[in-house]
Amino acid sequence: MNKIVATSDGSASVYSTQFGEQYHSKHGAWSESVYVFIEMGLFQKIHQPQVRVFEMGFGTGLNLLLTLKYLPSICQLYYETVDKFPLSNSDCLNYAESMPLQDRPLFEKLHLLDWNQEVVLNEQTAIKKVKTDIYDHRTSQIFDLVYFDAFSPRIQPECWSRAIFDKLYQSMANDGILVTYCAKGSIKRLLAKVGFEIETLPGPLYKREMIRAVKIQSD
Repeated sequence: MNKIVATSDGSASVYSTQFGEQYHSKHGAWSESVYVFIEMGLFQKIHQPQVRVFEMGFGTGLNLLLTLKYLPSICQLYYETVDKFPLSNSDCLNYAESMPLQDRPLFEKLHLLDWNQEVVLNEQTAIKKVKTDIYDHRTSQIFDLVYFDAFSPRIQPECWSRAIFDKLYQSMANDGILVTYCAKGSIKRLLAKVGFEIETLPGPLYKREMIRAVKIQSD
């Protein structure tokens, strides 16, 4: 059974017994997600009337929750995410208990949304959670922003492959951005080979760097 674990900023994460790794940084689950995916990702796109987000690895649902919390009221959101091994209902409920009280109802609602179909959450937001392997995933959407939040390359090397990054690149809008907590040189080189322009940014908390990759405007 997975375990709820405390992180240094006071927020909680989940330790996966299947993969032998936490879903978030031990130095701060919320701090890492806010910095990497919201500040370095979402905030770069909220000038648009609509933002289309793809998340690689739904995981605990924290990135989706934070996206909804920080999304301006004038911005429409389409959010699509895949996960081959979603957390169980009991894991989700246990993790929800670690949330601030004001966030629990929405967090639980997000986990109760049906898989494999688009759900209109409200007049501002549509969400599609897909239970599948990223290799098998098909979408008709063109995304402005990709949250790449798989387990580490050491744990899930198959997710950090040229084939996956090629697939994501093709599904992104020109000037679309991909953000990830990972800063490995091999991943930077792989993203560059696909065609991304690489930005090496200061990392969250005690991590020195992170990656933001931009799809270059086509001629």
